Formats: sequence, C-alpha cells, structure tokens
Amino acid sequence: LVGPTQTYQVQTSPSGQFNLTCVESGAYTVVAGQWGYLPGTATVSANGNVTVQIGRGYYDDFLLDLGWTNSSNASSGDWIRDEPVGTFNNNEYANPDQDVLFDDNDKCYTTGNEGGGAGSDDIDNGSVTLTTPEMKLADYQDGILSFWYWFYNGGGNGGTPNDKLVVEALSNGQTVPVFTQTVSQSGWRFSGDIHLKDFVAMSDNVQVQFVAADDAPGHVVEAGVDVFQVIPTGFTSVQPDLVNDAKLLLSPNPSATEFAVRYSWPVDENVVLEVRNLLGQIVTTQVLGANNGIVQVGAAWPQGVYLLSLHSATRQGIAVKAVKQ
Repeated sequence: LVGPTQTYQVQTSPSGQFNLTCVESGAYTVVAGQWGYLPGTATVSANGNVTVQIGRGYYDDFLLDLGWTNSSNASSGDWIRDEPVGTFNNNEYANPDQDVLFDDNDKCYTTGNEGGGAGSDDIDNGSVTLTTPEMKLADYQDGILSFWYWFYNGGGNGGTPNDKLVVEALSNGQTVPVFTQTVSQSGWRFSGDIHLKDFVAMSDNVQVQFVAADDAPGHVVEAGVDVFQVIPTGFTSVQPDLVNDAKLLLSPNPSATEFAVRYSWPVDENVVLEVRNLLGQIVTTQVLGANNGIVQVGAAWPQGVYLLSLHSATRQGIAVKAVKQ
C-alpha cells in the first residue's frame, strides 16, 4: 500500500485476505501480485475494504518479492532486489543509479549494490545467477520472453574487458542460452522478443536465469534486470472462450508516435479493442465498428510497454505487445 508519506507491505492469507493495523489515515494505492499473475491495482482509504483483481501471466517489475532465487560462486557482486545505488567508472555509471523509469517503482535486481567505488561490490572471480520461479507453459505453443537489462564491463586488470551476461532457459532438465551480451553500455537496454519455443520444450517447469560472470583477468562488471515478462501464446488445449484466429498486427512496433493496428475478428459479433499497461490497468477500450479494419492508437501514451487484445462478451483473443518509445 503506497500512501502520501508511508508505504506498507503485507503478505495475504492463502485465501487472499489481509489486514493492516495502525495505518496512517489517507488514500492508498494498493498493488497486489503473485507469481503466475499480472499485478493488479486499486485504491483504498485507511480502515476501508478493497478487492484487487489479478489476471494470469508472468510479469515482474520487482516492487514485490515474488520468489526469485540467486546463487553465486563469485567473491562479491551477488544479485540483490533493491533500489540501485550508482557507482562510477571513468565518469560513467558502472552500477545503475535508477531502475527502468516507466514501471512506477524504484526497484530492480542488480549485481552488488553497496555503492562506493566501481570495483567495491561488482562481480569478482566468478559468476552470479538469478533464477525465476517455475512457469507453467505446457498448455501453450510458445512463451514470448522480454526484459530490460543493464550490462557494464570496463576497467580492471588490463586488456580488453571480456565478461558477459548470459540469459538461459531451463525446461525438463535442459538448460539453453537464449540471449548473450558482451558489449558494455552505461544504460538500460531492451532485450527484444525471445520465443522460448525456439530453445526449450514448453513444460510446466520452465524457468529463466540471468548469469553474469567476471572472467579472468578481472574487470569491473555489473548487471541488472527489470520489467521481466513472459507472454504465453497459442493454447494447445481446447479453450472455448479463446479465439485463436483473431488477428492484431501493429506497425510500427516499437513506435515513438502512434501505432496502426490492423485487426481481424472472425466471429460475427461486436468486438472491443482493449489496451492494458504492465500493471494490468486498462489504458483504453474502443468498440470497433467492423470485424476487420485499421485503427490508430497510442499517440498520447507515455513511454512503456502495453498489451493489446480483442474481446467480445464471451470470447477473448491473444494479447499482443506494443512498445512505446
């Protein structure tokens, strides 16, 4: 619960209920989440009641602790979920001083976060690994992975920096690299879409892990992760309320202005275009006048990631991601 001067955190009971005592009066924004669900928001006054609806999906901007784990064989630089503390190397940030700005909180995962000099708490003499909880993807044809990441590599014991950030997918005992970055940059970058089906089997024990390493000879190396998401697509089992052949095509995507949305809804009924942000909040809905056509959206949207989908009163299309730059 985020208020004007105070923030409170609580874990609900298994039935989803929670109670807070000694809360300063005022209006609060409630953010609720659980691994396997998109976060939901609501507002409540102190001593009031609130119900927060959350839908299925895999998303984490690290405001909440949803159960990621970390391991290390390095002497320093373990992954930590916190507000990042910037460090400098050659007049540029080695460790970030802020998370990705559009996710409405100030937390992310970074490697080492004690501040000080660039080499004080960076990764040294080994690797550090950050791993998601398991994702249940067996009922889907694909899972589209994306994330924002930080990778900085410079200075150190001489020679060209040779360290790396590797992202791996795990499924049914198999571990496969899906993304590797060796080029240093003092800034957050977007991964782009990674189709997990191209690397591992879609099972109910899919995980993703981020491995940052300091290879000999040692250099300054820092990594970060924020706004993690996996969008399941294409049901493999029969879902009577899902319209698999509904079409949404966005151009351009990403876009710095607006998106041209070409849509097709194969069922003869009223259809609505719904847009949500990554907190699950509805940004806009638009009743479409025909079952196919083109509409323009997004000119006034803030920078960020959005999910667009078509639906009727009884049927739902598969969501498509739009990136507003």
